[in-house]
Amino acid sequence: MKRLLTMLLCAVLLFGLFACGGGDQQIPETTAVPTTEDTLTVKGEGFRVGFGRAIITPEENLPLGGFGTSSTRVMNDVLDDTYVTCIAMTDEQDNTYLLMLVDLQRIEDVLIELLRVSVTDATGIPGENITISCSHTHSIPDLTYDTHEGIQRYKNLLTQRFAQAAQAAIADSLPATMYVGSRDAEGLNFVKHYQHTDENGQVQYFGDNFGVSVIDDTTHHVTEAYNAMHMLQFKREGGKDIVISNFRSHPTLTGGSSELNLSSDFIGPMRDAVETELDCHFAFMQGACGNINPRSRLSNENFGTEENHVEYGYRLAQVAVACIREDMQEKETGRIQSEKILFEAKVDHSGDALIPYAKLVQQYWKDNNRNHTLTNAYGRPYGISSYYHASAIILKAQLPQTQQIELDVFSIGDTVGFFSAPGELFDLMSIEMEEASPFDMTYTVGFANGDWKYFPYGPCAQYASYESDYGRFEVGTTAEGMMDTWLETLNKFHANAAE
Repeated sequence: MKRLLTMLLCAVLLFGLFACGGGDQQIPETTAVPTTEDTLTVKGEGFRVGFGRAIITPEENLPLGGFGTSSTRVMNDVLDDTYVTCIAMTDEQDNTYLLMLVDLQRIEDVLIELLRVSVTDATGIPGENITISCSHTHSIPDLTYDTHEGIQRYKNLLTQRFAQAAQAAIADSLPATMYVGSRDAEGLNFVKHYQHTDENGQVQYFGDNFGVSVIDDTTHHVTEAYNAMHMLQFKREGGKDIVISNFRSHPTLTGGSSELNLSSDFIGPMRDAVETELDCHFAFMQGACGNINPRSRLSNENFGTEENHVEYGYRLAQVAVACIREDMQEKETGRIQSEKILFEAKVDHSGDALIPYAKLVQQYWKDNNRNHTLTNAYGRPYGISSYYHASAIILKAQLPQTQQIELDVFSIGDTVGFFSAPGELFDLMSIEMEEASPFDMTYTVGFANGDWKYFPYGPCAQYASYESDYGRFEVGTTAEGMMDTWLETLNKFHANAAE
C-alpha cells in the first residue's frame, strides 16, 4: 500500500459515511499557526470554543507499540494518518481550558510534562489547565522505547505539533452554545472477560487474551458492556460546529504481532465520516475501556481484522451522527473549573515472594518459543497465570510502597463534568461514577496525563486476567479511592457553580 498522505501539517482525509475512498488533501483554515499576538489571549466575550488539529504521523519508520515487543514490529507503511486535536474552551471570566485528544497508545508522565510545557510556552495556558488524553490505538510508535533515536526525534515532533494544535485552537475561538446527548451503540463493544461453568459445576474465569477454547452456552460475560456513546457539541457563531464523541472501546483492529501499518484504528474512519456527514470538526475522546474490546466472541460477528476498522468506525459514526441530529439538548455553560489531584495509591506487593518463580516462568517462555499456552500451564503450580503475570510481579517489586497518581477533574458550569486518570479505567467505574455525579452529563476521559496501565475494578478484578495481573496497584482500595476523590471534587465544583 502506498503512503496515503504526505507529511503536510494538519492534513485531513475526507471520507463518505459509507465509502472508503481518499480525497484531495486539504489544510483547514482553523489549523493555521497564529501570530504571537493571537496566542496570548482568546479574543471576544462570553463562552468561546476553538478547534485546532495537527498531524503527528511520524516522518520515518519507527518501532510500533501495542502488541508484543517493539523491537520486532517496525512500521513499513501508513494505513491512515494520525493527529493531535485541541479543543480550547474559554468561559466568561476568560479562563481557558485545553482538552487535547491524540492518536497515541499512551504517554508516560515525563513526556506529558514536556508536552504541557511546550503548549504553555506557545499559548500562555498553564499546565494545570491542560488535559492530554490518548485514543489508545495499538498501531502507533512505541514511546517507551527510550534508547531508539527515531523515537526521540518523534517526541520532539510531538512537542512541536501539540503547540501548533493549541495555538490554532485558541486563534479559532468563537462564541459557542453547548449541547449534550447520549445514544446506545449496542453490539459494538463487549467486556472481554468471561465466566464458564465446567462439567463439575465449578465456575472458571478467564479473559479474551490467550485463545480461550471453551465458548458455548455455559459461557457468559462477567459483566455487560456499557453501550452508551456520550456526545458533546459546541455550535459556534461564524464557524463550524465542534463535535466530541466519548465512547469506550479498545482500538486494536489494525494491530497485531504481524501488522506493521501505522494507524489511528477505527477513530480515523469515524472522524472522517462524521466530519463529512455533519460538515463539522470532530474529536474522539476515549472512555473507560480497560476491559472493553470492539468485538464479541459470543456472537457471529467478530471485529478482529484490519479490514474491519473502517466498518467499525463507520458504524460508530452512524451512532454519533444520529445522536447529534436527534438527541442533543442545549445546556447552560458558565464557569470552567479544574483541579489536578495527586492521589497516593498503594502498590501491590502481594506477589513479591513469587519473584524466583516468576523468573522461572519468564525463562520457560523464552525457551519454548514464546508459547503462552505452555507457559500458562507451566506457571500455574507456582501461582503464576501467564508470562505477563510473571513480568508484572517482577516490575511491581521494584516500585516503592506507594505511588502518586495524577487525577484530573474539570467542569463547565453546573451541567457538564469530566474526570480522568492516567491509565485504563474499567467500565463499571465509569457507570457508577456517572450515576453518582451531580452533573447532568459526566464524561470519562481515559489514558489521560500519564501512564499507570490498568485500574481493575468490580467483578473483573476478582480473578487472574491480563489486566488484573498487570495492574500495579492494590485491588480493593485504589479504584475505590480514586472514585471517592473524583466525586468529592465533582460535588465541590457543582456547588461552586451554583454560587
